[in-house]
Amino acid sequence: MPNIRRIIDSFMERRIAHIPALEATSDQKLALCRQHGDFAVAYSTAVQANLKHFGDDAGYLAYATKMGHTFVLGDPVAPKAERERYIRQFVEAAASPCFVQVGKETAAVLSRLGYRVNHMGVDTHIAFDTHSFSGKRNETVRYSERWLIKQGYAIIECDGTKTQADQIKSISDSWRSGRIVSRREMCFLNRPFFPDLSPQMRRFVILSPDGAAIALLDFDPIFEGGVVTG
Repeated sequence: MPNIRRIIDSFMERRIAHIPALEATSDQKLALCRQHGDFAVAYSTAVQANLKHFGDDAGYLAYATKMGHTFVLGDPVAPKAERERYIRQFVEAAASPCFVQVGKETAAVLSRLGYRVNHMGVDTHIAFDTHSFSGKRNETVRYSERWLIKQGYAIIECDGTKTQADQIKSISDSWRSGRIVSRREMCFLNRPFFPDLSPQMRRFVILSPDGAAIALLDFDPIFEGGVVTG
């Protein structure tokens, strides 16, 4: 039986303007990300498999198409002084694309181009060298940590040697099994899950009293000038 969703998607895709594709390797995208990936979803734009890219050897925009529309993910991964040029060129090539999870500077450029900008939330920045978990606001965090340690659990950073990829994948599979989207992994805004550690990712896991990994939290790097800054 034909998949109606795919038939409709295919029909709508044919309405999208032709956009010149950037044929860049994963290593080339990661190299640009290390230089200019200074925003929350920059790493995702370089490693997420189903994204398309527009740009040149000096920078790119990541985007995807759905139901006849083009959606850009994040800001341009490019030198700050050149980002407006990439935005303007893509808007001209893609004929009114939507931009998702962009920063203030990109929003300002889009506003000058006649876009309406919706501010729905902000990324939270925490400076760990000065941040404190004291006070009533963080009481639940402190209580949870003490309870876990008292019960014999451990919170560790995983470098790939303390857990195996199949153990990590089982945590993801177990969590997804009770979700509406259990058959297909969410993507675009959410980067698809990697059981193995990718370059410069950091992963923290909770180990049960018997040493089994039962929960995890992955952090993608934020770069600037070739240095991890967050």
